Amino acid sequence: MRPEQPLIIGEGKTDGMYLREAIKHLPQFQPSLGAFDGKVFKLALKIFRYSRLAHDIMELGGGSGDLRGPVLDYLRLLKKINHRPMAHPVILVLDNDNGLEPVAGVIRKNFKVDITLTTTAPFYHVTHNLYVVKTPEKPPQQSCIEDLFTPALLQIQLDGKPFNPKKAHGAEGEYGKAEFADKVVRANAHTIDFSGFVPLLARIEAAIAHHHAKTP
Repeated sequence: MRPEQPLIIGEGKTDGMYLREAIKHLPQFQPSLGAFDGKVFKLALKIFRYSRLAHDIMELGGGSGDLRGPVLDYLRLLKKINHRPMAHPVILVLDNDNGLEPVAGVIRKNFKVDITLTTTAPFYHVTHNLYVVKTPEKPPQQSCIEDLFTPALLQIQLDGKPFNPKKAHGAEGEYGKAEFADKVVRANAHTIDFSGFVPLLARIEAAIAHHHAKTP
């Protein structure tokens, strides 16, 4: 992977929506992660967009388990390439929960980098320009990106239905991440407290800085 800007790959399309709004509304990460050009906000990085094409070609539909294949493909591809002008990092942003192990196991086996629920490094340099950043650990260690929002926001109901970040497709009586990202986060971004994202964005910022410091 040779991105023209730092590339962030989350576990699904809603992660990118959260991160985009958090960067936009947290001035301490501007201009390092993004900045306003007049009234238009422009990110200083790319966020991978999950789409039908990504699903059909790369088998990426969302969820950390889908990232195992691309990590292995990355290793196989690098072995075939001698010229590797990798000016910018590719950063996998993963929830620090039970879904971590499928990817962490592949990385541990192939790259000898230890990533677990209890490790607390700000970022993990896997190989070349590939990095992993976990959502910040919290007692009892596990966390997901939705935990970075305030409890009050997570309790907002839509049409009388509570939010469930683990909602199964088609489950009745609750709403899931897609509606939360669109109808709660994006619709109310100007009033939301994004301070919970500061530790995660600081980790992303640190990974980018680490790569740029070692890359001519």
